[in-house]
Amino acid sequence: MGMRGRLRLGAIGSLLVALLLGSGAAAHAAEPEGLGQFTLPAGTARVWVELEQSGLAANAVSVRAQIGGSTLDVPMTATTFGLHGEFAATQGQVTLTILPGVGAPAARPDLALTVLDANGLVLQGVNMRIAIPKGPESDGEQPQPAGPDAEDPDGDQNRGAKKNMARTGGDEPTWLIVAGALLVIAGGTVYVLRRTRASREGAAR
Repeated sequence: MGMRGRLRLGAIGSLLVALLLGSGAAAHAAEPEGLGQFTLPAGTARVWVELEQSGLAANAVSVRAQIGGSTLDVPMTATTFGLHGEFAATQGQVTLTILPGVGAPAARPDLALTVLDANGLVLQGVNMRIAIPKGPESDGEQPQPAGPDAEDPDGDQNRGAKKNMARTGGDEPTWLIVAGALLVIAGGTVYVLRRTRASREGAAR
């Protein structure tokens, strides 16, 4: 392979790297982190969902809980401190999604999740400030889910006396896949160049 061939191979490798980086960035932008998954302990019977912000209307948000293969709509009712909802659950993983309602303003309430057993005793809980984006202008628009408030200094650390639940999820897997693909491409390019050089040296002998 001459210089022109090596340049062509390098250009192809660079193009593949650019395509992978572009697809990774697009996936990162198209898939918001959301609130991630929460681990429910043994003995879980119910989960309370509370959004603590004065004046937050029930139709300003919709709350969904995904447990296993089922998705539950969690009705929210107004309270003195904000909104309250609850649903039945068992030990395992639950994914909570909070979406803004049509025409709803952006909000930054405190989210409190409380896990109770069959006797109403608190097993675990987590408190975190979340950012709910502005709702869509019409029903045909796709709302963006709420996520942890980036400006909250406490993050998802516990604000009360209850024990924190483990929260999983994030962006690392996407970038690990992209990084792995880049390493494979780089390794393959080096391997081809070395084989080509070895072949030319062998022919020269």
